[in-house]
Amino acid sequence: MRLFGKKGGNFKKFIWISILLALPLGFLLKESLQLYAMKERLAAQEKETARIQQQITQLEQEREKLKKAEADTIEKLAREKMKFTKPGEVIYVASTTE
Repeated sequence: MRLFGKKGGNFKKFIWISILLALPLGFLLKESLQLYAMKERLAAQEKETARIQQQITQLEQEREKLKKAEADTIEKLAREKMKFTKPGEVIYVASTTE
């Protein structure tokens, strides 16, 4: 008993139908895989963006600390070396001579 008839005409139809069904399925599979890969890349880029944004925030905070430290250092040096005072302050100088 033959499954596709004596001359295989039904078999050829089966092959053509299989090919015609396989092509769109293959295309959909390819597109699905590309979409998945793009989503993976997007997630990785979003993670990297968040990491860089956190680093920027930390660097900005550090910059502000350095600005304040620089201003405090300048003020300290001016007071010590040049005897600068703020309005209303009085400087007392201790003498070490006996």
